[in-house]
Amino acid sequence: MTIATGMDKEILAEVVSDLMDAGEWQKVRAVTQQMVNTDPKDPWPHGAMGIALLQTDELEEAEQCFRRALDRGGDDAQILLLMSKLYAYRGDPGGQLEWAQRAAKCDGDNPVTQLAVADAQIRLGQLAEAEKVLKDVSAAHPENVQARRMLGDIYLSLQKIDEAAREFEAALGHGPDDAALWTNLGHALERTGKHEDALVAFQHALKLEPTNAQYAYHVGDAYLALKQPEMAIGYLTKAVQLNPDLAMGYYDLGLAFFEQGKYEWSAIASAAALRGDPEMETQRINLGIGATGNLGLAYLNLSKYTEAEECFRRNLKQIAPTFFNLGLTLFRQKRYEESLVMFQRAHEIMPDDPEYLDLVGNAYMELGRLPEARDTLMAALAADDTYALAHYDMGVVLSRMKGEEAVAMKSFERAVELDDGLYWAHYSIGCLYALRGEKKFALQFLEKAFQKGFHELDHMDKDTDWETLRNDPQFQELVRKYTAGK
Repeated sequence: MTIATGMDKEILAEVVSDLMDAGEWQKVRAVTQQMVNTDPKDPWPHGAMGIALLQTDELEEAEQCFRRALDRGGDDAQILLLMSKLYAYRGDPGGQLEWAQRAAKCDGDNPVTQLAVADAQIRLGQLAEAEKVLKDVSAAHPENVQARRMLGDIYLSLQKIDEAAREFEAALGHGPDDAALWTNLGHALERTGKHEDALVAFQHALKLEPTNAQYAYHVGDAYLALKQPEMAIGYLTKAVQLNPDLAMGYYDLGLAFFEQGKYEWSAIASAAALRGDPEMETQRINLGIGATGNLGLAYLNLSKYTEAEECFRRNLKQIAPTFFNLGLTLFRQKRYEESLVMFQRAHEIMPDDPEYLDLVGNAYMELGRLPEARDTLMAALAADDTYALAHYDMGVVLSRMKGEEAVAMKSFERAVELDDGLYWAHYSIGCLYALRGEKKFALQFLEKAFQKGFHELDHMDKDTDWETLRNDPQFQELVRKYTAGK
Protein backbone atom coordinates (compact mmCIF):
# COMPACT_ATOMS: atom_id res chain seq x y z
CA MET A 1 0.00 0.00 0.00
CA THR A 2 1.28 3.47 -0.86
CA ILE A 3 0.57 6.44 1.37
CA ALA A 4 -0.04 9.18 -1.15
CA THR A 5 -1.77 12.00 0.68
CA GLY A 6 -1.76 13.91 3.95
CA MET A 7 -5.31 12.67 4.47
CA ASP A 8 -4.07 9.06 4.41
CA LYS A 9 -1.44 9.94 7.03
CA GLU A 10 -4.06 11.50 9.25
CA ILE A 11 -6.26 8.43 9.00
CA LEU A 12 -3.36 6.10 9.84
CA ALA A 13 -2.33 8.37 12.71
CA GLU A 14 -5.87 8.08 14.11
CA VAL A 15 -5.70 4.30 13.72
CA VAL A 16 -2.39 4.24 15.62
CA SER A 17 -3.84 6.40 18.39
CA ASP A 18 -6.82 4.07 18.74
CA LEU A 19 -4.51 1.05 18.85
CA MET A 20 -2.42 2.74 21.55
CA ASP A 21 -5.51 3.38 23.64
CA ALA A 22 -6.37 -0.31 23.30
CA GLY A 23 -2.83 -1.40 24.21
CA GLU A 24 -2.40 -3.21 20.89
CA TRP A 25 1.34 -2.60 20.71
CA GLN A 26 2.23 -5.17 18.07
CA LYS A 27 -0.38 -3.68 15.72
CA VAL A 28 0.98 -0.20 16.48
CA ARG A 29 4.41 -1.40 15.38
CA ALA A 30 3.02 -2.89 12.18
CA VAL A 31 1.15 0.26 11.16
CA THR A 32 3.95 2.66 12.09
CA GLN A 33 6.48 0.50 10.26
CA GLN A 34 4.31 0.81 7.14
CA MET A 35 4.23 4.59 7.61
CA VAL A 36 8.02 4.72 8.07
CA ASN A 37 8.56 2.65 4.93
CA THR A 38 6.40 5.06 2.97
CA ASP A 39 7.83 8.28 4.40
CA PRO A 40 11.00 7.69 6.47
CA LYS A 41 11.50 11.44 7.02
CA ASP A 42 8.27 11.86 8.96
CA PRO A 43 9.22 11.98 12.69
CA TRP A 44 5.76 11.04 14.03
CA PRO A 45 5.70 7.30 13.16
CA HIS A 46 9.22 6.89 14.55
CA GLY A 47 8.08 8.35 17.85
CA ALA A 48 4.90 6.23 17.90
CA MET A 49 6.89 3.07 17.16
CA GLY A 50 9.26 4.00 19.98
CA ILE A 51 6.31 4.21 22.38
CA ALA A 52 5.18 0.72 21.37
CA LEU A 53 8.69 -0.67 21.83
CA LEU A 54 8.98 1.05 25.22
CA GLN A 55 5.74 -0.60 26.31
CA THR A 56 7.12 -4.02 25.44
CA ASP A 57 10.43 -3.31 27.24
CA GLU A 58 12.52 -3.27 24.07
CA LEU A 59 14.55 -0.34 25.29
CA GLU A 60 17.41 -0.31 22.79
CA GLU A 61 15.05 -0.37 19.79
CA ALA A 62 12.80 2.25 21.43
CA GLU A 63 15.76 4.59 21.95
CA GLN A 64 16.75 4.27 18.30
CA CYS A 65 13.22 5.22 17.25
CA PHE A 66 13.13 8.24 19.57
CA ARG A 67 16.51 9.41 18.33
CA ARG A 68 15.34 9.11 14.70
CA ALA A 69 12.22 11.12 15.59
CA LEU A 70 14.40 13.84 17.15
CA ASP A 71 16.82 13.84 14.20
CA ARG A 72 13.95 14.31 11.74
CA GLY A 73 11.76 16.69 13.70
CA GLY A 74 14.06 18.49 16.13
CA ASP A 75 13.51 18.73 19.87
CA ASP A 76 10.01 17.72 20.89
CA ALA A 77 9.06 17.82 24.58
CA GLN A 78 7.02 14.62 24.41
CA ILE A 79 9.80 12.59 22.78
CA LEU A 80 12.37 14.05 25.16
CA LEU A 81 10.21 13.04 28.12
CA LEU A 82 9.92 9.54 26.72
CA MET A 83 13.70 9.38 26.47
CA SER A 84 13.89 10.50 30.11
CA LYS A 85 11.47 7.73 31.08
CA LEU A 86 13.49 5.20 29.09
CA TYR A 87 16.67 6.09 31.00
CA ALA A 88 14.74 5.85 34.27
CA TYR A 89 13.72 2.29 33.29
CA ARG A 90 17.39 1.51 32.74
CA GLY A 91 18.25 2.69 36.22
CA ASP A 92 20.29 5.63 34.89
CA PRO A 93 19.04 8.69 36.81
CA GLY A 94 21.85 10.83 35.38
CA GLY A 95 20.66 10.20 31.84
CA GLN A 96 17.07 10.58 33.02
CA LEU A 97 17.85 14.05 34.36
CA GLU A 98 19.71 15.11 31.23
CA TRP A 99 16.76 14.29 28.96
CA ALA A 100 14.21 15.78 31.39
CA GLN A 101 16.14 19.05 31.53
CA ARG A 102 16.27 19.12 27.74
CA ALA A 103 12.48 18.65 27.69
CA ALA A 104 12.09 21.47 30.20
CA LYS A 105 14.15 23.80 28.00
CA CYS A 106 11.90 22.88 25.11
CA ASP A 107 8.64 23.43 27.06
CA GLY A 108 9.48 25.06 30.38
CA ASP A 109 5.95 26.25 31.12
CA ASN A 110 4.62 22.70 31.11
CA PRO A 111 4.57 21.34 34.69
CA VAL A 112 4.99 17.81 33.34
CA THR A 113 8.51 18.57 32.17
CA GLN A 114 9.39 20.20 35.50
CA LEU A 115 8.05 17.21 37.41
CA ALA A 116 10.20 14.93 35.29
CA VAL A 117 13.26 17.00 36.22
CA ALA A 118 12.34 16.82 39.92
CA ASP A 119 11.78 13.05 39.73
CA ALA A 120 15.28 12.52 38.30
CA GLN A 121 16.81 14.83 40.92
CA ILE A 122 15.11 12.86 43.69
CA ARG A 123 16.52 9.61 42.31
CA LEU A 124 19.96 11.21 42.31
CA GLY A 125 19.55 12.37 45.91
CA GLN A 126 19.48 16.04 44.86
CA LEU A 127 16.62 16.79 47.23
CA ALA A 128 17.27 20.51 47.67
CA GLU A 129 17.24 21.05 43.89
CA ALA A 130 14.09 18.95 43.51
CA GLU A 131 12.39 20.85 46.34
CA LYS A 132 13.06 24.17 44.56
CA VAL A 133 11.63 22.87 41.27
CA LEU A 134 8.53 21.49 42.97
CA LYS A 135 7.95 24.68 44.94
CA ASP A 136 8.07 26.65 41.69
CA VAL A 137 5.55 24.28 40.09
CA SER A 138 3.25 24.51 43.12
CA ALA A 139 3.45 28.30 43.11
CA ALA A 140 2.60 28.49 39.40
CA HIS A 141 0.10 25.61 39.48
CA PRO A 142 -1.31 25.33 43.03
CA GLU A 143 -3.82 22.75 41.83
CA ASN A 144 -1.08 20.35 40.71
CA VAL A 145 -1.56 17.35 42.97
CA GLN A 146 1.56 15.50 41.83
CA ALA A 147 3.90 18.40 42.66
CA ARG A 148 2.57 18.61 46.20
CA ARG A 149 2.68 14.84 46.59
CA MET A 150 6.33 14.77 45.56
CA LEU A 151 7.13 17.69 47.87
CA GLY A 152 5.47 15.82 50.73
CA ASP A 153 7.54 12.73 49.99
CA ILE A 154 10.73 14.81 50.04
CA TYR A 155 9.82 16.34 53.39
CA LEU A 156 9.09 12.89 54.81
CA SER A 157 12.56 11.71 53.79
CA LEU A 158 14.09 14.83 55.36
CA GLN A 159 12.13 14.25 58.59
CA LYS A 160 10.22 17.51 58.04
CA ILE A 161 7.02 15.77 59.02
CA ASP A 162 4.81 18.83 59.61
CA GLU A 163 5.74 20.23 56.18
CA ALA A 164 5.00 16.84 54.60
CA ALA A 165 1.55 16.69 56.19
CA ARG A 166 0.84 20.23 55.04
CA GLU A 167 1.69 19.37 51.42
CA PHE A 168 -0.41 16.19 51.46
CA GLU A 169 -3.36 18.09 52.92
CA ALA A 170 -3.00 20.78 50.25
CA ALA A 171 -2.91 18.10 47.55
CA LEU A 172 -6.05 16.49 48.97
CA GLY A 173 -7.78 19.85 48.67
CA HIS A 174 -7.55 19.37 44.90
CA GLY A 175 -7.71 15.56 44.79
CA PRO A 176 -9.88 14.31 47.68
CA ASP A 177 -10.57 11.00 45.96
CA ASP A 178 -6.92 9.99 45.81
CA ALA A 179 -6.55 7.01 48.16
CA ALA A 180 -2.75 7.00 47.92
CA LEU A 181 -2.66 10.63 49.07
CA TRP A 182 -4.78 9.83 52.11
CA THR A 183 -2.33 7.04 52.88
CA ASN A 184 0.64 9.39 52.58
CA LEU A 185 -1.05 11.83 54.93
CA GLY A 186 -1.71 8.99 57.37
CA HIS A 187 1.97 8.04 57.39
CA ALA A 188 3.00 11.65 58.04
CA LEU A 189 0.51 12.04 60.91
CA GLU A 190 1.60 8.70 62.34
CA ARG A 191 5.20 9.86 62.52
CA THR A 192 4.20 12.93 64.54
CA GLY A 193 2.36 10.73 67.05
CA LYS A 194 -1.10 11.85 65.83
CA HIS A 195 -2.37 8.28 65.68
CA GLU A 196 -6.08 9.14 65.83
CA ASP A 197 -5.76 11.57 62.91
CA ALA A 198 -3.64 9.00 61.05
CA LEU A 199 -6.39 6.42 61.56
CA VAL A 200 -8.96 8.76 60.00
CA ALA A 201 -6.70 9.28 56.98
CA PHE A 202 -6.16 5.54 56.51
CA GLN A 203 -9.91 4.95 56.84
CA HIS A 204 -10.51 7.47 54.03
CA ALA A 205 -8.10 5.53 51.81
CA LEU A 206 -9.80 2.22 52.58
CA LYS A 207 -13.25 3.69 51.96
CA LEU A 208 -12.10 4.79 48.50
CA GLU A 209 -10.52 1.39 47.73
CA PRO A 210 -12.20 -1.17 50.02
CA THR A 211 -10.51 -4.17 48.37
CA ASN A 212 -6.97 -2.83 48.79
CA ALA A 213 -5.17 -5.14 51.22
CA GLN A 214 -2.48 -2.59 52.04
CA TYR A 215 -5.03 0.04 53.03
CA ALA A 216 -6.87 -2.44 55.28
CA TYR A 217 -3.51 -3.24 56.86
CA HIS A 218 -2.80 0.44 57.56
CA VAL A 219 -6.13 0.83 59.38
CA GLY A 220 -5.41 -2.23 61.51
CA ASP A 221 -1.88 -1.04 62.21
CA ALA A 222 -3.23 2.35 63.31
CA TYR A 223 -5.62 0.68 65.75
CA LEU A 224 -2.67 -1.26 67.17
CA ALA A 225 -0.79 2.01 67.70
CA LEU A 226 -3.86 3.28 69.59
CA LYS A 227 -3.73 0.19 71.85
CA GLN A 228 -7.00 -1.13 70.45
CA PRO A 229 -6.06 -4.67 69.36
CA GLU A 230 -9.70 -5.79 69.39
CA MET A 231 -10.44 -3.24 66.61
CA ALA A 232 -7.22 -4.03 64.74
CA ILE A 233 -7.94 -7.73 64.33
CA GLY A 234 -10.88 -7.33 61.94
CA TYR A 235 -8.99 -5.06 59.54
CA LEU A 236 -5.82 -7.13 59.68
CA THR A 237 -7.79 -10.28 59.00
CA LYS A 238 -9.37 -8.56 56.01
CA ALA A 239 -5.92 -7.52 54.80
CA VAL A 240 -4.53 -11.06 54.80
CA GLN A 241 -7.70 -12.41 53.23
CA LEU A 242 -7.31 -9.93 50.38
CA ASN A 243 -3.60 -10.71 50.11
CA PRO A 244 -2.57 -14.04 51.68
CA ASP A 245 1.09 -13.16 51.09
CA LEU A 246 0.97 -9.94 53.14
CA ALA A 247 3.60 -10.81 55.73
CA MET A 248 3.24 -7.56 57.68
CA GLY A 249 -0.50 -8.21 58.02
CA TYR A 250 0.18 -11.55 59.73
CA TYR A 251 2.92 -9.91 61.80
CA ASP A 252 0.51 -7.30 63.15
CA LEU A 253 -2.14 -9.96 63.71
CA GLY A 254 0.38 -11.78 65.86
CA LEU A 255 0.90 -8.63 67.90
CA ALA A 256 -2.83 -7.96 68.24
CA PHE A 257 -3.58 -11.49 69.47
CA PHE A 258 -0.61 -11.33 71.83
CA GLU A 259 -1.86 -8.09 73.41
CA GLN A 260 -5.20 -9.79 74.03
CA GLY A 261 -3.47 -12.74 75.66
CA LYS A 262 -4.53 -15.08 72.84
CA TYR A 263 -1.12 -16.68 72.59
CA GLU A 264 -2.07 -19.67 70.45
CA TRP A 265 -3.59 -17.40 67.81
CA SER A 266 -0.59 -15.11 68.11
CA ALA A 267 1.72 -18.04 67.39
CA ILE A 268 -0.33 -19.09 64.33
CA ALA A 269 -0.34 -15.56 62.88
CA SER A 270 3.35 -15.01 63.61
CA ALA A 271 4.23 -18.31 61.92
CA ALA A 272 2.20 -17.23 58.90
CA ALA A 273 4.21 -14.01 58.74
CA LEU A 274 7.34 -16.15 58.30
CA ARG A 275 5.73 -18.55 55.85
CA GLY A 276 7.46 -17.11 52.79
CA ASP A 277 10.87 -17.00 54.48
CA PRO A 278 10.91 -19.26 57.57
CA GLU A 279 14.69 -19.22 57.96
CA MET A 280 14.89 -15.45 57.28
CA GLU A 281 17.25 -16.02 54.38
CA THR A 282 15.82 -13.21 52.25
CA GLN A 283 14.89 -9.59 52.91
CA ARG A 284 11.16 -9.94 52.25
CA ILE A 285 10.22 -9.67 55.91
CA ASN A 286 13.36 -8.02 57.23
CA LEU A 287 13.32 -5.25 54.62
CA GLY A 288 14.39 -2.48 56.99
CA ILE A 289 17.34 -4.40 58.39
CA GLY A 290 18.31 -5.66 54.94
CA ALA A 291 18.15 -2.25 53.29
CA THR A 292 20.06 -0.61 56.14
CA GLY A 293 22.71 -3.32 55.89
CA ASN A 294 22.98 -2.79 52.14
CA LEU A 295 23.34 0.94 52.70
CA GLY A 296 26.09 0.32 55.25
CA LEU A 297 27.97 -1.95 52.84
CA ALA A 298 27.69 0.64 50.10
CA TYR A 299 29.13 3.31 52.41
CA LEU A 300 31.85 0.89 53.50
CA ASN A 301 32.95 0.36 49.91
CA LEU A 302 32.87 4.12 49.33
CA SER A 303 35.22 4.53 52.34
CA LYS A 304 32.48 6.49 54.15
CA TYR A 305 33.22 4.73 57.41
CA THR A 306 31.31 7.03 59.74
CA GLU A 307 28.13 6.61 57.70
CA ALA A 308 28.66 2.84 57.44
CA GLU A 309 29.13 2.54 61.21
CA GLU A 310 25.91 4.46 61.79
CA CYS A 311 23.99 2.02 59.58
CA PHE A 312 25.37 -1.07 61.26
CA ARG A 313 24.75 0.35 64.73
CA ARG A 314 21.19 1.14 63.69
CA ASN A 315 20.72 -2.52 62.78
CA LEU A 316 22.22 -3.66 66.07
CA LYS A 317 19.52 -1.67 67.89
CA GLN A 318 16.94 -3.76 66.07
CA ILE A 319 18.72 -6.97 67.05
CA ALA A 320 19.11 -6.10 70.75
CA PRO A 321 15.54 -7.15 71.67
CA THR A 322 16.24 -10.61 70.22
CA PHE A 323 19.14 -11.11 72.64
CA PHE A 324 16.94 -9.79 75.45
CA ASN A 325 13.99 -12.07 74.65
CA LEU A 326 16.24 -15.10 74.27
CA GLY A 327 17.74 -14.22 77.65
CA LEU A 328 14.26 -13.99 79.15
CA THR A 329 13.37 -17.41 77.73
CA LEU A 330 16.52 -18.94 79.23
CA PHE A 331 15.94 -17.12 82.53
CA ARG A 332 12.48 -18.62 82.88
CA GLN A 333 14.01 -22.05 82.33
CA LYS A 334 16.37 -21.26 85.23
CA ARG A 335 19.34 -21.33 82.85
CA TYR A 336 20.80 -18.26 84.53
CA GLU A 337 24.37 -18.42 83.24
CA GLU A 338 23.16 -18.54 79.63
CA SER A 339 20.53 -15.87 80.22
CA LEU A 340 23.16 -13.57 81.72
CA VAL A 341 25.21 -13.74 78.52
CA MET A 342 22.17 -12.83 76.41
CA PHE A 343 21.15 -9.95 78.68
CA GLN A 344 24.72 -8.63 78.64
CA ARG A 345 24.78 -8.67 74.84
CA ALA A 346 21.53 -6.73 74.71
CA HIS A 347 22.96 -4.27 77.24
CA GLU A 348 26.14 -3.78 75.22
CA ILE A 349 24.07 -2.74 72.23
CA MET A 350 21.66 -0.55 74.25
CA PRO A 351 23.75 0.53 77.27
CA ASP A 352 21.22 3.03 78.59
CA ASP A 353 18.15 0.79 78.54
CA PRO A 354 17.12 0.30 82.19
CA GLU A 355 15.12 -2.85 81.42
CA TYR A 356 18.17 -4.59 79.98
CA LEU A 357 20.26 -3.57 83.00
CA ASP A 358 17.51 -4.75 85.33
CA LEU A 359 17.52 -8.25 83.83
CA VAL A 360 21.32 -8.41 83.98
CA GLY A 361 20.93 -7.64 87.68
CA ASN A 362 18.26 -10.35 88.03
CA ALA A 363 20.54 -12.94 86.45
CA TYR A 364 23.38 -11.99 88.82
CA MET A 365 20.95 -12.26 91.74
CA GLU A 366 19.78 -15.76 90.79
CA LEU A 367 23.42 -16.81 90.46
CA GLY A 368 24.06 -15.58 94.01
CA ARG A 369 26.37 -12.78 92.82
CA LEU A 370 24.64 -10.18 94.99
CA PRO A 371 27.23 -7.33 94.92
CA GLU A 372 27.26 -7.44 91.11
CA ALA A 373 23.47 -7.56 91.08
CA ARG A 374 23.30 -4.51 93.37
CA ASP A 375 25.76 -2.50 91.26
CA THR A 376 23.94 -3.35 88.05
CA LEU A 377 20.58 -2.34 89.48
CA MET A 378 22.11 0.92 90.69
CA ALA A 379 23.13 1.55 87.07
CA ALA A 380 19.57 0.77 85.93
CA LEU A 381 18.18 3.30 88.40
CA ALA A 382 20.78 5.86 87.36
CA ALA A 383 19.44 5.46 83.82
CA ASP A 384 15.81 5.80 84.98
CA ASP A 385 14.98 6.45 88.63
CA THR A 386 11.25 6.10 87.85
CA TYR A 387 11.59 2.45 86.81
CA ALA A 388 9.53 0.79 89.55
CA LEU A 389 10.57 -2.77 88.76
CA ALA A 390 14.26 -1.94 89.21
CA HIS A 391 13.51 -0.47 92.66
CA TYR A 392 11.65 -3.67 93.56
CA ASP A 393 14.51 -5.87 92.31
CA MET A 394 16.99 -3.72 94.23
CA GLY A 395 14.89 -4.39 97.34
CA VAL A 396 15.02 -8.13 96.73
CA VAL A 397 18.81 -8.06 96.36
CA LEU A 398 19.33 -5.92 99.45
CA SER A 399 16.94 -8.07 101.52
CA ARG A 400 19.27 -11.00 100.83
CA MET A 401 22.33 -9.07 101.99
CA LYS A 402 23.00 -9.06 105.73
CA GLY A 403 22.30 -5.77 107.46
CA GLU A 404 20.61 -4.15 104.43
CA GLU A 405 16.98 -4.80 105.43
CA ALA A 406 16.20 -1.14 106.17
CA VAL A 407 17.53 -0.02 102.78
CA ALA A 408 15.62 -2.88 101.15
CA MET A 409 12.41 -1.57 102.75
CA LYS A 410 13.02 1.88 101.23
CA SER A 411 13.49 0.29 97.80
CA PHE A 412 10.20 -1.60 98.07
CA GLU A 413 8.41 1.54 99.27
CA ARG A 414 9.79 3.51 96.34
CA ALA A 415 8.58 0.79 93.96
CA VAL A 416 5.05 0.98 95.42
CA GLU A 417 5.15 4.78 95.23
CA LEU A 418 5.91 4.57 91.51
CA ASP A 419 3.57 1.64 90.75
CA ASP A 420 0.93 0.86 93.33
CA GLY A 421 -0.16 -2.15 91.28
CA LEU A 422 3.18 -3.92 91.76
CA TYR A 423 1.87 -6.57 94.13
CA TRP A 424 5.24 -8.27 94.65
CA ALA A 425 6.50 -5.04 96.24
CA HIS A 426 3.53 -4.96 98.66
CA TYR A 427 4.15 -8.63 99.44
CA SER A 428 7.85 -8.02 100.09
CA ILE A 429 7.14 -5.13 102.46
CA GLY A 430 4.81 -7.47 104.34
CA CYS A 431 7.60 -10.06 104.55
CA LEU A 432 10.03 -7.54 106.06
CA TYR A 433 7.44 -6.50 108.65
CA ALA A 434 6.81 -10.18 109.45
CA LEU A 435 10.53 -10.72 110.02
CA ARG A 436 10.53 -7.71 112.36
CA GLY A 437 7.62 -9.19 114.30
CA GLU A 438 5.31 -6.32 113.36
CA LYS A 439 2.23 -8.43 112.70
CA LYS A 440 -0.23 -5.56 112.07
CA PHE A 441 1.78 -4.05 109.22
CA ALA A 442 2.77 -7.46 107.88
CA LEU A 443 -0.85 -8.49 107.46
CA GLN A 444 -1.82 -5.06 106.16
CA PHE A 445 0.67 -5.26 103.26
CA LEU A 446 -0.06 -8.92 102.60
CA GLU A 447 -3.72 -7.97 102.14
CA LYS A 448 -2.70 -5.16 99.79
CA ALA A 449 -0.72 -7.68 97.79
CA PHE A 450 -3.79 -9.93 97.50
CA GLN A 451 -5.94 -6.95 96.52
CA LYS A 452 -3.49 -5.98 93.77
CA GLY A 453 -3.55 -9.48 92.29
CA PHE A 454 -1.05 -11.60 94.23
CA HIS A 455 -1.90 -15.31 93.84
CA GLU A 456 1.47 -17.08 94.14
CA LEU A 457 0.28 -19.42 96.90
CA ASP A 458 2.96 -22.06 96.29
CA HIS A 459 5.63 -19.43 96.79
CA MET A 460 4.02 -18.15 99.99
CA ASP A 461 3.69 -21.67 101.40
CA LYS A 462 7.45 -22.15 101.03
CA ASP A 463 8.40 -18.62 102.13
CA THR A 464 10.06 -18.84 105.55
CA ASP A 465 9.44 -15.13 106.15
CA TRP A 466 5.91 -16.03 107.28
CA GLU A 467 6.88 -18.87 109.67
CA THR A 468 6.07 -16.89 112.81
CA LEU A 469 2.56 -16.12 111.57
CA ARG A 470 1.47 -19.40 109.98
CA ASN A 471 -0.53 -20.46 113.05
CA ASP A 472 -1.92 -16.98 113.67
CA PRO A 473 -5.75 -16.93 113.26
CA GLN A 474 -5.74 -13.51 111.60
CA PHE A 475 -3.10 -14.65 109.10
CA GLN A 476 -5.06 -17.84 108.36
CA GLU A 477 -8.33 -15.94 107.96
CA LEU A 478 -6.70 -13.44 105.60
CA VAL A 479 -5.30 -16.20 103.43
CA ARG A 480 -8.68 -18.01 103.37
CA LYS A 481 -10.45 -14.79 102.41
CA TYR A 482 -8.38 -14.29 99.28
CA THR A 483 -7.72 -17.87 98.29
CA ALA A 484 -11.16 -19.44 98.70
CA GLY A 485 -12.00 -21.47 95.62
CA LYS A 486 -8.46 -21.31 94.23
